[in-house]
This record gives sequence, C-alpha cells and structure tokens, in this order.
Amino acid sequence: MKLQSEDLLKDLELIGLSKLQASVYLTLYVLKEAPANTVAEVAQIHRAEAYRILKELTRIGAVEQVISHPVRYRAKDPNETLENLLAPFTQQLSQLKAVRSRILTRLSKLPSLKGGADFDDGFEQLGGNQALKRMKTMIDNASCEICSAAVVSQDPFMLTKSFYRAVDGRNVKAKVLLNFSRRDLEAVKRLKRSERIVRKYSDKVYSRYLIVDGKEIVFSSAPTVDSREVFLYTRNQRFIEHYYRSFELLFNDGTPIDEHIQTLADQPTPDNN
Repeated sequence: MKLQSEDLLKDLELIGLSKLQASVYLTLYVLKEAPANTVAEVAQIHRAEAYRILKELTRIGAVEQVISHPVRYRAKDPNETLENLLAPFTQQLSQLKAVRSRILTRLSKLPSLKGGADFDDGFEQLGGNQALKRMKTMIDNASCEICSAAVVSQDPFMLTKSFYRAVDGRNVKAKVLLNFSRRDLEAVKRLKRSERIVRKYSDKVYSRYLIVDGKEIVFSSAPTVDSREVFLYTRNQRFIEHYYRSFELLFNDGTPIDEHIQTLADQPTPDNN
C-alpha cells in the first residue's frame, strides 16, 4: 500500500530527514499509532531497520513512544515536529541575520575615502553563477590553505576535479567539511584522494562557504550555488577571522569522512519487497 506522495517525501528531506526517516514518519502519521513491526510491514522495510529509524525519529522529536507491550509509537503533532526539524535552520538563519546587521552597521560607520573605499574592507555581492566562477578563481590562485564547507547533494562543484587542482603538485592544503547522507555515498567515495586534503563529515553544515589563504571568503546562507542565490565576497580580515574560527570548531568536532562512509555503508539496505 503506497501511502506517501513523492513531493511530500522530498519536502521532509529538505528540512532534514533522510528518505527512510521521512517514509517511516509519514507511515506512522497515517497509522496514528502502531508497534514497530506494523510500521515495518506498511513501510515495506526490514523490522530491524524500522526499530532503528523509529529510535532516530524519537531522538529528534518527531515520534514518541507509548508505554505498552509491545511498545507502540505515535507520530507527534506536525507543528511540533516541524518546529524541532527546523530549529537548526532557524538558529543558523538567526545568526546570519545578526551577522548581516553587524555588517550593515559597520559599513555605515566606514569613512568615505578620496578615490573610493578600500576594497579589502568591503563586501561584494555575487549572483550564483558569479559566485561559482569566483570560487574557482580563488581555488586556482590558492597558495597556502583552502577551507570549504558544503552539502554534497546540493553542491556538485565539490565533486569536480577543479576543486583539487590547487593541491596537485603545489604546497596547498585543504580542509573540507561535508554534510551528506547515504544517497550521496557513491559520489563521496569517488572523491579524489590526496594527503593534502583532509575531509570530515558534519551534520551542522547547512550553507556553502569557501575561505582561501585566510584572506578571502565567499559565503551564503544557501546550501547550493544557482543563479537565484546572492553570495557575498570579502577580504575583510575581522569577518574572515570570525568565520574561520567557526569553521575550525566544526572541523575539530567533525567525523573523519572514511569513518562516516563506513557507518553509512554498514546500515542495512531497506527491504523494498
């Protein structure tokens, strides 16, 4: 029995659920309340997989347990569930709005200089295609270190050879933070390996940014690069230092990418029969 529309599943994935989590949540929402074996049967997945996903959904506040024998599960109120799922995005948006406010305040206090303002202290707006070209130029001109964060499924640029040109035969190191799920596994496995590139996984990466040599940055609250998004480019050192510190905190807390690849690979394959 097919209970779910593809559009609804995709929307739930956009706000943070995996495809399997979205499927189990929608199944339980339609059933109202059910034990794990019933959820597994209706969702057409293995029982062990259903238990694992239900625990994950309980942990993130989308599902609650009902004390009974056997234990039953109930989908939480959709408003509460969406509030829980959107909380990380809301927090980041709030932080970015605060950064925007500080930028505008500081820009308004900058003195006017004869011959024009100092470009190194200012911010340049870039459309999505312009931002992509600027990122490629920054990477090609890197001389020391590249720091990058991206959501793999929404940023194909991270999977191209051009990203690694700067480290081939040059004294340039790269730190890369990637947020990816099982559906991205094969693409991530194919990423070029290099002793100069250290990749880590972080589920706290929601937006796209690139810092090169600690001297320039392109960033946006958007996870992807397309013609509709507006990015900012700057050489403002105080701003870059702030972003770099945030990147270092996430990078230090990140999971080595091979370790996360193994974790995803060890997960049981959903039984669709």
